[in-house]
Amino acid sequence: MHKALKWRPLVIRAVFFCLTVTILTQCKAPEKPTVVLGLDDYRESHEENFQNALLLAEEVQELLKKNHFRNPGFATAIVFPELMRYSQLRDRIETAATSMLYSSGTSFLNCSIGYCQMKPLFLVDIEKRIAASPELKLKYSVIDFGGMSDNFEVRRARVQRARDISSQIFYLEAFIDIAMEKYDLSGKDQLYCLKILSTLYNLGVGYSLESMEEISNLPSFPNGLGHSRSRWSYSRIALDYYQNIYNKSTESRDKGVQLTE
Repeated sequence: MHKALKWRPLVIRAVFFCLTVTILTQCKAPEKPTVVLGLDDYRESHEENFQNALLLAEEVQELLKKNHFRNPGFATAIVFPELMRYSQLRDRIETAATSMLYSSGTSFLNCSIGYCQMKPLFLVDIEKRIAASPELKLKYSVIDFGGMSDNFEVRRARVQRARDISSQIFYLEAFIDIAMEKYDLSGKDQLYCLKILSTLYNLGVGYSLESMEEISNLPSFPNGLGHSRSRWSYSRIALDYYQNIYNKSTESRDKGVQLTE
């Protein structure tokens, strides 16, 4: 049997699952939030998610240190809201659905994968930007796959990388390097950089810096920008984690950002 025909029933079921997830996450509540809230408020109603995220954050930081990242707290803060959204059971289901959909060539890629909740399209974008830069190709050779997605095996391998937290760390580091250069953030205030980078991670690298400055103050967590159930600011949660949990003293907040060796 042709490989595409063999996968068709699984793809249909996966499409149905992802459509269901999309409908549930996009359903609107009757009232829009009027106040943008941060980590303390989110923790009050999601204590279990918060405590689980702290454990995951420790694992992420250790991997960042292992890869010689100078400021693991900064990078961890960028993904900390995603760590609170991460559910092991849901991740297994969504990974299976995404694997079937994406590997078979279906363009419906709504599901996120792994601790850092990365989508295959995000990985493709990072890989393409790495491929276009000799410096990044050398630094991130472990994920230098050129953003290729034209066959089954390549796409399936990308989903497998997305499931591996060690691989996600490289994509996260590459994202920071790419965004720092794209938006000319080198030497800028550390907290300002964190606000911009966390907003970019949440929404994508297709916005102007001016737009990011405005959007960073809007509620976009956990269901996305413009959703009536998104009462929390993604960037504010990231900043709250970095300042009040990882490093309360924020000794280097007035210094320029120097992130990697």
